[in-house]
Amino acid sequence: MSMLPDAAPSVATSARYRPELAWDQIVCAEIVSVTSIMRRNQRWSLDSYYHHRADSPPPHMHAASAAGSQALAGDGADAAATLGASPLGDASQLGYYDYLGDISLRDSSGLEHLRMFTRAAAARDHRLHAGPLPPLPESPLLQGFSKLKAQLTVIQNLRDLDPLHLLAPFLHVIKSGETNGHITGAALESVEKFIEYRVLDPHHPDLPRAVTALAEAVTHCRFEGTDIVSDEVVLSRVLRLFRVLVLSDAGKKCIDDKSLCAMVEVAFGIHSPSRISEMLRKAAEETLVALVQAAFERLAIITKEREHRDALRSRSPLTKSLRNRTSTLDDPINALKIGGLDGEMSFTDVADPAHGQQTEPSSARESTANQTPQPFGLPSILEITRVLISLIDPKNRAQTDSLHRLLGLRLLRRGLEVSGKSLAKWVSYAYHVEKRVQSEAANAKHAPALPTEAMPHNVAEMKIETEHPATVVSVNAIDEQLGSEGTHRIVDVGSPRISNNPQHLQEDEDGISAESFAGSAEDTTGVPLLADDGLAAPAAQASADASTAAAADSAEEAPPAYQESQQQSQHSQQQQRNQLTQGVQLELERMAIYLKDMITNDLCKSLFLLLQSTNVTYNNPPSWQALSLITQLLKTILALFNTTREYMLPQQQWLIQFLIQRCQAGVVGWDIEDWAVLDANSFHNFSRGSPEPPPTHGQQRVANEIVVGEVRELYLEALLQLSRSPTFFSELYLYYDSDMQCPSHLFEELIGFFAKSTFPDATPGGPVTSPIHQNLCYDGLLLFLRRLVDRRNVIGRVPESLPHNSFEPRSSRTRSLEPPTADLDPSAPYAPQTLVKNRERKRIMLEGALIFNESVKKGIKFFQEHGFLPQELTPEAMANFLATTPNLSKACIGEYFAKPDNVQTLSCYVQLCDFRGKRIDEALRILLEKFRIPGESQQIERIMDAFSHWYFSTIQDDPTREIATESDTAVLAFSVIMLNTDQHNKQVKRRMTFKDYSKNVRGLNSGKDFSPEYLRSIYDAIKATEIVMAEEQGGELGFNFQWRQLLARASTVSQLSNRETSIYNRDMFVSVWGPILASVFYAFDNAEDHMSLQKAIAGVQHCAILAAHYDLPNVFDYIIISLLRMSGFNRSSRDLPVERDMASLQAADAGSVSDAESAGPRRRQRPPKPDRWAIEIGGNYRGQVAAVLAFNLASDYGNTIRESWRHIISAIGNMFLHQVLPMSLLVGDHLAQGSIVIPRIRPVNAPSRAFPANTARKEAGIFSTLSQLLSLGSQSVNDDDSEIHPEDVALERLAVETVSACRIPELIADTRFLEEGTLTSLIESLTQAFYVETPKLEAAAGGDGGAVTVTTSEPPSAGADAPREFAPASVFYLELLFNITMRNRDRIQLLWPTIRAHVASVFTRTPPAPAGFIERATAFLMRLLLRLMHMDDIQTAIFSQIDKASKLPSETLNAIADSLIAGLLAVIKTDIGIVSRHPERWETVLHLLSATSGNAAAAPYGFEAACLLVSNHPDSPVTAENFGECVDLLISFVAASSGSAAAGAGGSSESIGGTAASPSRASLLLADQHQQQQQQQQLSQSQSQQASMSSQQVALQSQRHSEVRASPRLPRSSGGAEPRVPQVTSLDRALRAVDRLYGLQTKIPRLVSATGIHPQRAWFELWLPVLSGLGQLCYHPSREVRQQAQTLLQRSLLSAELDESLGTHPAPSATETRIDAFDNVLFPLLDELLKPEVHAMDPAGIEETRVRAVGLVDKVFLRFLPRLVKSKELLRVWVRVLNYAGAFLTVGGRQRREYVVEGVLESLKNLLLVLSAEGVLRPPGAEPTGAPELNLWDLTWTTIQPFLPSLRDELFPPAAIAAAAAAASRAATQPQPQPPPADAQPAAAAAPQ
Repeated sequence: MSMLPDAAPSVATSARYRPELAWDQIVCAEIVSVTSIMRRNQRWSLDSYYHHRADSPPPHMHAASAAGSQALAGDGADAAATLGASPLGDASQLGYYDYLGDISLRDSSGLEHLRMFTRAAAARDHRLHAGPLPPLPESPLLQGFSKLKAQLTVIQNLRDLDPLHLLAPFLHVIKSGETNGHITGAALESVEKFIEYRVLDPHHPDLPRAVTALAEAVTHCRFEGTDIVSDEVVLSRVLRLFRVLVLSDAGKKCIDDKSLCAMVEVAFGIHSPSRISEMLRKAAEETLVALVQAAFERLAIITKEREHRDALRSRSPLTKSLRNRTSTLDDPINALKIGGLDGEMSFTDVADPAHGQQTEPSSARESTANQTPQPFGLPSILEITRVLISLIDPKNRAQTDSLHRLLGLRLLRRGLEVSGKSLAKWVSYAYHVEKRVQSEAANAKHAPALPTEAMPHNVAEMKIETEHPATVVSVNAIDEQLGSEGTHRIVDVGSPRISNNPQHLQEDEDGISAESFAGSAEDTTGVPLLADDGLAAPAAQASADASTAAAADSAEEAPPAYQESQQQSQHSQQQQRNQLTQGVQLELERMAIYLKDMITNDLCKSLFLLLQSTNVTYNNPPSWQALSLITQLLKTILALFNTTREYMLPQQQWLIQFLIQRCQAGVVGWDIEDWAVLDANSFHNFSRGSPEPPPTHGQQRVANEIVVGEVRELYLEALLQLSRSPTFFSELYLYYDSDMQCPSHLFEELIGFFAKSTFPDATPGGPVTSPIHQNLCYDGLLLFLRRLVDRRNVIGRVPESLPHNSFEPRSSRTRSLEPPTADLDPSAPYAPQTLVKNRERKRIMLEGALIFNESVKKGIKFFQEHGFLPQELTPEAMANFLATTPNLSKACIGEYFAKPDNVQTLSCYVQLCDFRGKRIDEALRILLEKFRIPGESQQIERIMDAFSHWYFSTIQDDPTREIATESDTAVLAFSVIMLNTDQHNKQVKRRMTFKDYSKNVRGLNSGKDFSPEYLRSIYDAIKATEIVMAEEQGGELGFNFQWRQLLARASTVSQLSNRETSIYNRDMFVSVWGPILASVFYAFDNAEDHMSLQKAIAGVQHCAILAAHYDLPNVFDYIIISLLRMSGFNRSSRDLPVERDMASLQAADAGSVSDAESAGPRRRQRPPKPDRWAIEIGGNYRGQVAAVLAFNLASDYGNTIRESWRHIISAIGNMFLHQVLPMSLLVGDHLAQGSIVIPRIRPVNAPSRAFPANTARKEAGIFSTLSQLLSLGSQSVNDDDSEIHPEDVALERLAVETVSACRIPELIADTRFLEEGTLTSLIESLTQAFYVETPKLEAAAGGDGGAVTVTTSEPPSAGADAPREFAPASVFYLELLFNITMRNRDRIQLLWPTIRAHVASVFTRTPPAPAGFIERATAFLMRLLLRLMHMDDIQTAIFSQIDKASKLPSETLNAIADSLIAGLLAVIKTDIGIVSRHPERWETVLHLLSATSGNAAAAPYGFEAACLLVSNHPDSPVTAENFGECVDLLISFVAASSGSAAAGAGGSSESIGGTAASPSRASLLLADQHQQQQQQQQLSQSQSQQASMSSQQVALQSQRHSEVRASPRLPRSSGGAEPRVPQVTSLDRALRAVDRLYGLQTKIPRLVSATGIHPQRAWFELWLPVLSGLGQLCYHPSREVRQQAQTLLQRSLLSAELDESLGTHPAPSATETRIDAFDNVLFPLLDELLKPEVHAMDPAGIEETRVRAVGLVDKVFLRFLPRLVKSKELLRVWVRVLNYAGAFLTVGGRQRREYVVEGVLESLKNLLLVLSAEGVLRPPGAEPTGAPELNLWDLTWTTIQPFLPSLRDELFPPAAIAAAAAAASRAATQPQPQPPPADAQPAAAAAPQ
């Protein structure tokens, strides 16, 4: 036989079956099915029919006829009513079915008189054989089926068929002991079909009677046993019918309490025997599950209806019923069935069982049509709960096997799962009732009037027996019951206790007595189940019985009683109604309290005792049955606490502490504080004091016992399941950690346990925890974090106290209208600030308790210092303190009370005890449990006096007290102490008997004796249980004491609303973040599978979210730092890869080719040595995850970062050094060169990297191999290990992908959203990252002997005195600083002080910073200035730094020149006034431009800047004061081109390097050429290292060497962008400079006019610098420059502007300025041209320059001659002019070129001829009339004679001289013409071309 389906499928089946056959067809088919099986039995076969004569019925039929006659007697009664007299009736009466009666009910024509006649004939004497015909000679069982078939021929509608009539024949078969198992099984199957096919209409008004009869019959099923297997089949059908019935609609509506309890008892009886099959046992178990589930589902319905009682009461028919009906109190306790509501009345019986009054079926239906049947309710639920608790009670000696306990646990769990929340509401209501009663009792000064321990009356009537299952079901041979003939074994399923009529089991000839189903008025205990449900409260039931009896009596039978009852009813109707209501309410409260006590006390205590009693250690490992029991036990406990937690908080504390202690017992764990970096505000006191130990049953302790792994897993799963409640952790924090009266910090203990258990244990002998246990503990932490994260955005509300009555509407269940957390009163009882203070005070109190237990005096002083006690102690304050402070030693309290000075305090302490309603021994127990009584008699006497005084004052007003006076109380108290010592002291040999004790106290009650009953109760209680310090005792005594304390605290716990509030989230997280993060990161670092790693990631993310949300920078910093350390990105490496150039970066960034296609080119482009740092990063998946998580958290929650910025920057710096960053971060913006690869800076003291030769021989041998193995994993890698493997390439690419996933560009971009504090911290950390301490050289562990590792420590503060070296990535950090600053330019005022201080230190530090870093620092300043030019203070500060940069050494300045000058050019282009408006800035700019004019890279930008400055722009800074400086500036740019001119080729090529010396010295130019040759030589030498160094390495090394040379410069990237200023040759720049120099003279008139200076001063300050500069440029190495300069110089000297400026009239100042032009412009020019070194620069070109210079001097002399005629300096000037001519004619000796001689000679001749024509040069005696007085003839030829002696004769032959003299004499005799105007210009001869 297969297992019957469980409850869930039965429900589905009941709802699914919808037969298509008609109902009558189904009924007929089942009748045939049962009767056919019965016919097969010899007893009911057809052959037996012919053994009897038709007119001679068997003897038993005669008895049945007589009984039927008596039953049918009466006015107007019929056979149908006879069946209605009881739920089922007797089978012997079924043959007398009145078929005509049923017909007459539907069609009464012509049958009334006939029925009257037959009724009268029934009374005839049967011996006359003239009476009615006898029934068929069949068994009454078969007659019942015949009757039913006869009814089916009459009834057409199922509604007209009474369900009881339908079921009666089948139920008689089931209940009969004559049938065998096959027949009974068929009847059971038929009834099951009627239920499933809904033949039993759930809405039929008479269904309750039928269902009750059905339950009563099935629970008393009896049949003849055949064999065990067949019998078990029938029993399984009984169980199946139970399930079908209880899950059907009919059963849910109509099963009453007794029926349900009976079915439960029968199912238990079938399950209990040990020799039944496992199949039947499982069927019984599933049936019990279905029954219990149905019962508790009903409890949920009751609770919901109870919650809505106001709405239900408005339409309740109870009031109407009481008004309109005479008999109203039939079933007053029905209200209890729906949770105490005034519900609808239940159905009454059709006939009064006492009088047998009968009514018509229609009348019965009419009376019950308006009433709703009430199903089972609270009484049965309470009884089932009691039975289930008794099954698991360890004290229950009748149920000690695990089978019953497992079943009880399973049933309890199913009930709690179904209606646990409803149970909690009834528990809450019970607490409410108790508090109300206690409050009323306190006001009335007497003990509570409501009994809370006795079982309610209606529950006691339905007690289910499970202790003796053999008496319930007899299926085994030893339990056989023989029939009347002794040949049959009767299987009796029924319980004789439920149907406890003594006649129930009596067998007669026909099988079952008629009394089986019919009760009598005198014996109500035998009434069938529908006759009286026995549920009414005692007072209400008595009133209801009286009213029902009076209403039921007939007027004809008892008219006086009836009339009296009517009169009483009219006068006392209202009084009865009140009694009913009070009785119902009182019984409801009793049941609620009874249920509360069972759940919170009995159930919890049984569960906990059972949990403690299991053997689960390695020394005594549990069996599989024990493991199953523990599993079911924990499931039940979890179901209980998950549904009723809020009302059992102390019990939950016990459970959690028990599970923690069991898991920790004997386990040696790690101290997690060593793993967490904690501050003063977070988990600083995780090592709490010893928590309050849970009650321990027996002498077994768990301190040194280790539980097995399977049980440990179950315990951890239990804790985890408790943690899944949304309010679990907040309740722990609120009710335990923040409660001053709770001695433990349960929340922190649980989190600490989870965190500590995440780590592996270090238990001696091997670990006892497994990764499964660690994962479970980590899941607990993850649940806690998930709860906080989910609630972080919920507006928190402060919890408020709620009343216990959960049935009353609560306004707090709706949305609270309280203000948000920000507006809360911090002094509110449950405000977060208050709870934090409570927790701090609680820690202080625990510390003080430890001190108090060591020294009472010191402890009191400690508590006074911290405000727990007043400075002036009072007895009341001290007594309250000792009574309410936890963890104080009881012995110390006793010692304190023993002192005579503390007697008053003792009296106050005793008065805090509540002795109301307690016997004196009970009161003594209460007092002595609070402290240890001292041993001296005087001390005991003082305590007893205080006790006696207070105890007697408590009982003094009680008239029933046993003690007369206070002194008698003291005597009796001493006697109790003596009795306790006598009974329990082991040294006492003979113990007192009760008689002895009575004699000892005889006459001590004020001369009288105490009552024997009172003394007996005292004696028995002391003898049974010793008065001891139960807290110090083990075993059951200690457990009971702690359990009483637990229950006492449970009644004081307040119910709070808003327990899911988020206002405590921050405080909760702050208190435990340290151990949580320690365990989270341990899980992260040791995850062995994907799921574990994902959980660890989730834990880190949750902590980060909470730290960011609640603004906990220290927590967030700890997270980021830990992740970065795990990632490996913060680990520095000595071996850095070779820097890649721009082309390789672009190729790597593009990624346009596949890996296979690019493998070859990449291998060629890659350095010959792999990057071990990147390879390790690429091979560490956990580290990659940590890095991605860290940077993504930093990007998302950057505002919370403070100290960890330094580690983030360090990690990014390492990424830069190993070139794994995106290209956008590896490339910087150079003001002069465009985009460049950001270079590294090598520390000065870093060890030089040696490049060993390829011919170095590798060591071989075992020791070298061992050394290599030991060196694996170290940072030191042999330099000769240069082979690149494909795996290394792939790992390096993974490192790049990891960095890409870190979203570092987004992190930098998001800095614009950072708050001010975070941004300031970032900038400070970034500036500190520029420096590192002087590295320490250490031998690398495990490396080669010569390997050196550079180790650095944390960077010191900016104000450190010791010099700090620059980090290799300092240039990158500077670029990063600029990017961040630009993204926060709107907050530059916040950042500028830090930036300014850092940049200032760069230009002023000693030793100086590397040139490359200074160059980027200046570029940083210039780029910053370009974007912040609108801010004057920033301008001033930056120009101050630029001024410092301009004063750097020339080598450094040249290294930074291009970037600095390019920036200045951009600034000047943007706003030239930024320089012109500030003279000090002009000086700085002028100095920089001049100092860098010789720098080839900077010269283009500097020249453009100079041109803008000296241009005609309105804001040009050129003034009279700086005019000469502007001239020098332009000259410097022209002079800078001298290098290219000296290099030859006409000066058309760009100079490789500049010079800082004076550009007028050819020797320096030659030195510059020598420097260039040295550079080329160094570069050529580096080519020998190409085998191990790439081109970029060579460029980097060249750049590093160039930092110490005269003209260092940054390496130019081959793939970089072109400079932003168009490149021109130095010659073009020199020519433009010459033009700009000449153009300066156009500013002179404006400057003179603006300043009003004297012309002479204007000459010296304005003209002379320009002319002198042009003169200097006339001997420039470049021919084009010389020619341009000579042309412009001539134009300037001969210009009208010069004459206008100097004056046209001969004046001393004008004459002096012209003389000065010769002395300071022309003559120095001629002197320079005569120098050999000048000639050597351009031998061919210089000669031409000399010729032009001589001609220039001659022209200027002729131009200035009219203003020099009267000057004393004329002759000197003239002599020097002639001498220079002679010098140019003779310079060079024989090598002089003919071209120069001819040119100079021709120029001299022209000059002399012009002077002669002007009359200045004339022979003596040839002066014409009016000739000038000046005559230079003699001076001229005297000067020329030495170098041109024949020139005079050539120009002026003697004949010509004579002719001239004659002409002069003739002219003297002629009149003189008018002299020409003074300002007339002499006609100068044309200058030679």
